[in-house]
Parts: sequence; structure tokens; C-alpha cells
Amino acid sequence: LKSGVVQEQETQRGSTVPNSDGTYHAWATIDVLPGDWDKYQCRVEHASLPQPGLFSWEPQSNLIPIVAGVAVAVVAVIAALAGFAVWKSKQGNMPGRVRQRGAGGRQRL
Repeated sequence: LKSGVVQEQETQRGSTVPNSDGTYHAWATIDVLPGDWDKYQCRVEHASLPQPGLFSWEPQSNLIPIVAGVAVAVVAVIAALAGFAVWKSKQGNMPGRVRQRGAGGRQRL
């Protein structure tokens, strides 16, 4: 249904085929532009339903790419901090460097 009107000409139907559990299913598709998804509903009629079911399109959640991006960013920051800590510790332990100590005393590293 598009805005409550059946779209027979645009609907492509498949045959009724068996499922592995001994039941059967049929399918129908229609090509829809992403901006028009909210205008369409699918009406399902079946003997087991007291009245036809109407189902609206619900967009898929984009949460997985966001979580993956945040995880990669966190790992990159941790790796950068660990690399900086290793570099800084090696800088402080270089032979021949002189570091100020207390009241003008020097310590040779």
C-alpha cells in the first residue's frame, strides 16, 4: 500500500515455496525510493490472522557502524598514548643526558 492505495502494477510476486520446517511462504516486493519509505505499508492476509496485518517500514539501525567507529577510535587513542609513553621513557633514559637535581646538583644518567 502506498498512502493507503494498493499498488498492484508495481508489485512483483514470487511463488509459494516450502520452508525447512514444513511450512510455506510467499513473497512480494516493490521498488521504493528511500525518501518514500514512510508512505508504504505491507498488508498481510492469512487464515491464521483475525484481521489483515498492516506493517510499516522501519529503517535499519545504524548503531553498528557507530559503535565500531568509536571502538576503533578508542583503540587508536590507547595505542597512541602507549607509544608516547614508551617514547618518553626512552627519552629519559638516554646515556649522557644531564638532568637537574634539587638545589643545583647534577645527576648524570
